[in-house]
Amino acid sequence: MTRHLAVLAVLLVVLLALLVVGPVLGTPTVGWTASASCLRPLAPVGAWGSDTGSSSHPDPTVPQGLLALGRAASSPPTATPPSAPTNLVLYPHDSAINVTWSPPVSDGGSSVTGYTVIWTPTGNTSGVASVGTTLHTWVNSLVNGQLYTFQVAARNSAGTSAYSTPASATPGTTPSAPSGLVASGGNQSSTFTWTAPPDPAGYPVLGYVLDLVNGSTGTSYPNVTSPYALGGLVDGTTYHATVRAFNALGAGSSSTTVSVTPLSAPAPPTYLSGAYDSAHRSVLVSWSPPTWTGGSPVTNYTIHWYGTNGQQATAHASAADSNWTLTGVDPGVTYDFYVQASSRGGDSLFANVSVAVPGAGGTSGSSSAPLFVLAELITVVVGIFLLLTLHARYKRSKGRFKPSRSADRNSWAPIPGRVPSTGPSTPGPAPRGAPPPRVPNGPRPQGGSSPSSSARPPPALWPPRTE
Repeated sequence: MTRHLAVLAVLLVVLLALLVVGPVLGTPTVGWTASASCLRPLAPVGAWGSDTGSSSHPDPTVPQGLLALGRAASSPPTATPPSAPTNLVLYPHDSAINVTWSPPVSDGGSSVTGYTVIWTPTGNTSGVASVGTTLHTWVNSLVNGQLYTFQVAARNSAGTSAYSTPASATPGTTPSAPSGLVASGGNQSSTFTWTAPPDPAGYPVLGYVLDLVNGSTGTSYPNVTSPYALGGLVDGTTYHATVRAFNALGAGSSSTTVSVTPLSAPAPPTYLSGAYDSAHRSVLVSWSPPTWTGGSPVTNYTIHWYGTNGQQATAHASAADSNWTLTGVDPGVTYDFYVQASSRGGDSLFANVSVAVPGAGGTSGSSSAPLFVLAELITVVVGIFLLLTLHARYKRSKGRFKPSRSADRNSWAPIPGRVPSTGPSTPGPAPRGAPPPRVPNGPRPQGGSSPSSSARPPPALWPPRTE
């Protein structure tokens, strides 16, 4: 019994709830019959639509108030406008700006259907563009050098978002080509000069790019200024050069092309020699070409010569010549010759040779005195010295002893007056070349030693007189 009462109480509460909620939702009032097993609805009051498509025959087994509550709970929420686009970026060009952005973080419950772009120069609205769902657009016909501010808004079925954070840019152009490019070659280097182009509106020139091409190989040298000296090149190799100016928008067009060939001065002439020709009273100077020409052929040779007699002059020879002759040289004069090679790369250092012209009656000479001349000079000096020495010795010994008649006619006697006598004395040694004094025959002195067996009287210089 208690259980049945509880079920009836619950049913009454449900019935009361339906009676209260039904009018609020615009649903018809439903009658109910009670039975021991269940409750069934009576005939509906008013017209209802049903899920089966009938507007006058609702499903008698479904409470129409509860059906309306289910429909109200399952309907979708109302859409709102999207949030503002993000990451607005501007790319300026010549009289145009490319505008890009990112989609909004929230689409407001409805897909974005397009975007609206506005721009304002110096605070005045001047343009509006409506674009589709793409994330960029070009804005053309702008004034170069004029600052423009852009904003973007997103649209969906619920409306238009707020505008994005503004971004500004100035349309402009890259610089025009520099003019007057000149290249001058040096020793493994080249120097480039040019004239700057005018600054484009709003974007001044920031620097230059030098482009150098050698055959099929090209090299760019960024951020250079005029004049620009470039090293590390190869002498004798031709390079083709152009230059471009750049600003914040990029590099402009290239200048006209110029060609340059680095060159250097040649090496000095080699194997330089000189020889005197006595038959023609001339000096022949000969040389060989330089071992290095500096990247261009030798064009000529220059000969400077100086004489010890004060004469000097300069002469020239062609590139095909390998010798040069100085005529009318003076005897006994030394000539210094300096030979220089020249090319388009400059002048070489000098090669030097000296030629000594012998005096009158001499033989031909060259850059150094012959050894036999020096030997002859030494021989003459030594000979004079020996003659003087012998002459002096002869004078010291001349007349010191001279053969003269004596009583026995076989003895040596000094010339009177030449060797004065101061009394008895022992005669000194005979001078060199004089015969020794003759020892007279007679008895040997007592107590004396016998003369040496090797002592012999000198031969008679003349036969004895016979009476």
